[in-house]
Amino acid sequence: MLLRRCLPFGLAAAALSCALSNAGGPEHESERGLGGASGGNGPPQDAGAEVGPGWSGTDAGAPSGWLFTRGNKVYVAGASGPAAVWVGRGFNIDDMFFCGYNAGLTMPNAEQAMMTLVDTAITTWKPTFLRFSLSMSSYARTSWTGDAAQYKTPMTNVVREVGKFPGVYALVTLRSDVSMTCADDATCLPTPATDAVYVALVDSFARAPFVAFGVANEPGGNAVPSATLADKMMHVVSVVRAEEDRLGVPHHIVSVQGTNWTSDI
Repeated sequence: MLLRRCLPFGLAAAALSCALSNAGGPEHESERGLGGASGGNGPPQDAGAEVGPGWSGTDAGAPSGWLFTRGNKVYVAGASGPAAVWVGRGFNIDDMFFCGYNAGLTMPNAEQAMMTLVDTAITTWKPTFLRFSLSMSSYARTSWTGDAAQYKTPMTNVVREVGKFPGVYALVTLRSDVSMTCADDATCLPTPATDAVYVALVDSFARAPFVAFGVANEPGGNAVPSATLADKMMHVVSVVRAEEDRLGVPHHIVSVQGTNWTSDI
């Protein structure tokens, strides 16, 4: 059974394809259809190797396996030749809170359970895209910048498990956090205090080509004016970009949210 708060993946894919912020891209691309990393008939794209510190390139020279946008399409940089159009196919996946069943983070071996879930789902269903909702059904009691051993470290390991599978990408969405304002746990809005969380997320996955970032889930529900929401989304993008540039790593795709529970983009 899929609850509304455990959104069907099609909505996540739509949000990624329609509301992305990753300026720039190779000067010349040719579309090679929707195979490859899209899960179509083409061969899977290589997820790419993590880049080391000191990378000084630009979006126009993204290393192999990194995603970027051009116009209204997402591309994956290839090792040689033109970049390929990328379309993800996959599903939503909870974090260690298991949609509220582990709300107190008391479940033994939750990290291993998550890794087994990720491994089994990828090998069985063969997706190319997973969306992780951080702190889902935690009721904003935890933070990525809190007790690292309790949440950040194990969830970093879980997300990195995706990187073991070539051609599979992960959207890491900050669903809720103690620094956010939340009417309920699904509609949390970032505040200036959340900047540190986005910086920490970039630090955790800065050199992971298979990771994209999601700013929020359904920020503000239907109660926030579009101009206010746009300002918040663009502010977070600027925070992410500043940290990426400070670290000297390629820009990750950042998925931003629309109004009316993200249904209006």
